[in-house]
Amino acid sequence: MRAIINIYNHLKEKIGQEDEVSATLKEWGVNDYLVDSIFSVLREKITHPRLFGHIRKLLTAENQYEIAFGIAIAINWDVVFSRGETKCMETILGEGENTYWWWTVGVYLFDELRKQFESKITDAKPLYLLKEWAATTEGYSASGEKISLAGLQRYNLLVFNEPYFTLGKNPTGQSHILAREEASRLIRKVDIFAQVRKQAQPEA
Repeated sequence: MRAIINIYNHLKEKIGQEDEVSATLKEWGVNDYLVDSIFSVLREKITHPRLFGHIRKLLTAENQYEIAFGIAIAINWDVVFSRGETKCMETILGEGENTYWWWTVGVYLFDELRKQFESKITDAKPLYLLKEWAATTEGYSASGEKISLAGLQRYNLLVFNEPYFTLGKNPTGQSHILAREEASRLIRKVDIFAQVRKQAQPEA
């Protein structure tokens, strides 16, 4: 409970709004109200409707890693992503396969990167790498429904039961296991994350 109020207060202070923290926030479990409260603070800074949808989904999840990713993006969007290049924004705010994979595997990539950097949820450093990763696609006009995010192209050969790969509600389910495994693999294999690999290596 205290952590949730601290998060809200951090957002309020960061963005410079003077919105009251309602007593309703004291009732842990009122996630919809919590999200509405956070969004009332963010509304003038984050205006894209799809971005609202993605962050709302993350903040109302039952998984701490999704919530942490949502908080980080909400707090740092204006600094990290507001001037992203076209391909980057097409990935993050689009509607194709690359968008769903970025928001899905990104949850666990953010967690893995945060561990490597030993950073707090509110730190932006892991998000800059996720922004670079988003820009590795061929762009929606070129790739369409093809997965072109660096390191994930192999999934073009597979057929999923659902039209897009998303995280299920159960934090211990197969979608979360796959996303975590892919995040670990991407950090080992994708060039963008080379600095993380180097940092993680013990000194001789």
